[in-house]
Amino acid sequence: MTDGHEDEVGARRAIEAVFAEHRDMILAVLIRDLGDYDLAEDGLQDALTEALRSWPSRGVPPAPKAWVITTARHRAIDRLRRAAVGETKLRQLERTNVAHDEFESIVTDADIPDERLRLIFTGCHPAIARSDAVALTLRTAGGLSTREIASAFLVKETTMQARITRAKSKIATAKIPFRVPEHHELPERLARVLDVISLVYNQGYTPHDDHPLIDELRSRAIGLASVVAEQLPDEPEALGCHALLLFHEARQPGRVDQQGNLVPLEEQDRHLWQHSLAERARPLLDRALRHGRPGPFQLQAAISALHTTAPTAGDTDWTQIAILYRELLHVAPSPTTQIAHAIAIGMAVGPQAGLDALPDPDPPLDRFHRWHAARADLLRRLGDHDGAAEAFGTASRLASNPAEQRWLGDQADALRSRR
Repeated sequence: MTDGHEDEVGARRAIEAVFAEHRDMILAVLIRDLGDYDLAEDGLQDALTEALRSWPSRGVPPAPKAWVITTARHRAIDRLRRAAVGETKLRQLERTNVAHDEFESIVTDADIPDERLRLIFTGCHPAIARSDAVALTLRTAGGLSTREIASAFLVKETTMQARITRAKSKIATAKIPFRVPEHHELPERLARVLDVISLVYNQGYTPHDDHPLIDELRSRAIGLASVVAEQLPDEPEALGCHALLLFHEARQPGRVDQQGNLVPLEEQDRHLWQHSLAERARPLLDRALRHGRPGPFQLQAAISALHTTAPTAGDTDWTQIAILYRELLHVAPSPTTQIAHAIAIGMAVGPQAGLDALPDPDPPLDRFHRWHAARADLLRRLGDHDGAAEAFGTASRLASNPAEQRWLGDQADALRSRR
């Protein structure tokens, strides 16, 4: 009985490992060949049920991933045979002979193609709304459940499910092909993919009070960036995005204290930083820059590298950071970059120069808390504590994130107490 119990436990662990570690890769292969997201997901779920039933008694197959793909594929075809609505799809699949030719030839896990890049590009197609692309990419290529994605983005599960359904419907109705774009399409399409990945990471990077899925969100974003960079090694922006996220993640442990309060970069304990991640990021950035085609993600990664590799806050090369932000303004101008550029000038040259470099607070910047926060910090460095307190207070009222609200409010209170 003990041996049987151990076999069952071992089988279940093998099942958990296959579905936890390789679900996205398996699903990508199934979607490629079935041409239907829902059918692929249903087939994969059927394969999981069959594995739970048969592996404990029959043993773990020699090629677990290949077994799951083949089983899921057959279960999906069985579903089509039972449904009249699937007759056209079934005839199409039978004409391709995918079930008998390609899938039956998969005898080892090493033979399984990695189709995740196709999955990512399809889910991030420009025809799909940005929020829907994020939801679908995390559900399919990221492997998170709809409930987990909804929780991470602080929306109702029904809202997130609607986004995923809309994205799938758009792929079907617009006949979006499941492929990596052609060379001439790649720059624009890749920019959209990297935008979606960075949006996912930033959602996890924004401090949240005791939210268990935030770390997972950042991890999935880094994983997606890794897939894109590994499969497009000659695309410097893909390498730059992967490097940027790793540099950010290296500093993540120092961003909040044990009470969940924000810690400014210059006050962070750098011993808490994960310097091994920065060591992984540096070669990626170097490879990207050697292409001689600097783009937004490469420039942001270079800025992040200067912050992350400085031994102390005082050693930060603010002059170089200001130069990089100026270049970033040429490549991808935005109000956020203008503000960051002004802060860098303030640190490199002096607070008055930074104030002079701040963009005018015309709408909508007058309602942007980071503009007021940047002005507040520069005023404080200049010695204008009353002006800084007022600006910090305005920034706190405009901020939507509770951790940022608290920190900005604390700065205002501390300055007022010095009167």
